[in-house]
Amino acid sequence: MRNYFVLLKDYLLIQRSGLFDSEYYFYNYPDVRQEKINPIWHFIQFGWREGRNPSLYFDTKYYLANNEDVQQAGINPLSHWLLTGLYQQREPSPFFQSPKAFNKQNIEGDNKGLLSRYLTCILKNKNKILKPEPRDFSFQEDKDFIDRLYQKKHGHVINYVNPRKFTEKMQIYKLYYREPILQTLANKFLLRQFIADKLGEEYLVPLIAVYDDIDSMSINNLTNQFVIKVNHGSGWNIICRDKSQLDWDHAKFNLNQWLHTNYYWKFREWCYKNIPPKIIVEALLLDEKGKIPSDYKVHCFNGLPKMIEVHFDRFSNHRILYLDLDWNILPFHKSYKQSSEKPPKPANIQKIIEFAGKLSKGLPFVRVDFYLINEKPYIGEMTFHPGSGFSIFHPQEWDEIIGAWFDISDFYQEK
Repeated sequence: MRNYFVLLKDYLLIQRSGLFDSEYYFYNYPDVRQEKINPIWHFIQFGWREGRNPSLYFDTKYYLANNEDVQQAGINPLSHWLLTGLYQQREPSPFFQSPKAFNKQNIEGDNKGLLSRYLTCILKNKNKILKPEPRDFSFQEDKDFIDRLYQKKHGHVINYVNPRKFTEKMQIYKLYYREPILQTLANKFLLRQFIADKLGEEYLVPLIAVYDDIDSMSINNLTNQFVIKVNHGSGWNIICRDKSQLDWDHAKFNLNQWLHTNYYWKFREWCYKNIPPKIIVEALLLDEKGKIPSDYKVHCFNGLPKMIEVHFDRFSNHRILYLDLDWNILPFHKSYKQSSEKPPKPANIQKIIEFAGKLSKGLPFVRVDFYLINEKPYIGEMTFHPGSGFSIFHPQEWDEIIGAWFDISDFYQEK
């Protein structure tokens, strides 16, 4: 009976806090959804002990790992944060911090016992949502994060004194090249105007709609086929071939997660850090066989195109090739399986190369991504940090061969 009373107090506190996202919990933990269990009740009974998160804003494992007193006491970590950790400015996740509005409040002086503290907190905050605020990482925190992850991925530290590898120079690029133009071009919405000014609107993927939030969207107002993406990240796309078959609830869930996630957190790519999120709906481009067209990604170094990365059958048998500008295969690959056959050389490959040169002028490095529809090029995006510089070259000597193309001396003085 006593245990049930504690669980009930946790339930009321968490329910009133506004920090539990039932939709998030259901989609991330389908076993709970399938069993049709009340998600809050599941979390307070089992979920937090299993390391499950109640929302995007709170990381159960992170909170317990960084608060040994909570872990040893066996307290529900979210309840602890709402009652105590919030006021003590304990961080609820790696990417969020306690709201500054509460930093001068405390409940240490409440001597009426645990139940009174619960009830006081519930009543005091019944009309508030205590959502944590995004953390602002310092340059040193970014560097420490990148150094740790690079060593984990590549098995050695970054050579900051005499960097020779492309992957090393890419991390230095992320850290030390912070020109505002990168934030403009990494923003998929603002990029459209840049392309229109440089090349013309006819080379843009047709735009259907732009939204600031999910509530203003209506699937009924969209065409039958489209692509939904957000402007402030990479790989966050929803492809719809038939809107009558689209799981709109799941699509909205994904969009909500993306809109509330700063892509910069993932690999500390600075250019994404301060992009105001938007939802973009574009036309779905298909080739003559009704398939997603191949990607032609031109890697440009200091405004000079140097190689072309081609992706085939992205959603079935995804393969990749790297070729030089004369359409000769370069004998290396990275993350994806290398294709065993060379695709036909596009008739207007020189036009693609020319466009990539115009768009990359003045930039130390950028990859310009094209689609070809009936031999007409469309620009998809401009990518500054492919694979965030963590993809491993096979064979590894190509890391240095490609690295020799990348001159970083204009923004980084080797020590």
